[in-house]
Amino acid sequence: MDSNNASWALDKSNLLTTEEMAQFVARGFVEFEAVVPEEINRAAIAEFELTGIADMVRPKPKSGALLSDIYPDPSPIGQMLRLDRVQGIIHSLVGLDAVYDHDWVHVREAGDILDQYLHQDAIIDVTRSFDIQLFWFPHDVVPGGGG
Repeated sequence: MDSNNASWALDKSNLLTTEEMAQFVARGFVEFEAVVPEEINRAAIAEFELTGIADMVRPKPKSGALLSDIYPDPSPIGQMLRLDRVQGIIHSLVGLDAVYDHDWVHVREAGDILDQYLHQDAIIDVTRSFDIQLFWFPHDVVPGGGG
C-alpha cells in the first residue's frame, strides 16, 4: 500500500507498545486475546468448515500482493486483517506496505501430537526479508484442546 493511500488509515493507538515490542523481541511472538469480534469468528469457522483439514479448495491471494489488497469483503479473513488492532500489530512489526506470502488453515484435533509439519516454510524460506506469521484461532483454545 502506498503510505499516502488512506485505504488502511494508521491509528497510532493501535500500534504495539514498547513493552509489547520488547516481548516480541525477547520471546519471538506476541499474543493478543479476543481481538476479533465474534461475528467474524463465526463466519471464519463456517468458511473453514467448508474447506476442512485439506485447505486446497479455498481461493487464496497471489503471493506478493499487498496485504491491504487481499481478501475483499465479505471475506472473514479480510475482515480480520482490516481490524484496526490487527493493522496496528502488523504495521508495528513489518511496516505499512506489508506483502502477503501465503496462508493455510491448519486444523488440529485435541491430543494430536504431530505439529512439526505446520510451518516448514519458516525454515526453508530463502528470502532475506523479515516476515511474520499470523495465527488466528476463531474459537476458544485451552491447553490440550487442539486448535
